[in-house]
Amino acid sequence: MLTLTTESELTSLHAGLVKESLHLEYKASDAVDKKSDSKKLEMARDVSAFANADGGQIVTA
Repeated sequence: MLTLTTESELTSLHAGLVKESLHLEYKASDAVDKKSDSKKLEMARDVSAFANADGGQIVTA
């Protein structure tokens, strides 16, 4: 699990210095658009994949 304990860790995450992995997925903030069925489906698939695997975190920006 990703743990952010310092401001520099958060800055690195925001700057994209932390790469996506089996446990971390980045999504644009419009990925949670309630009006777009295709975006809701993509988010549901990502959440399901994490739930069926070893877990993970989704970060929206």
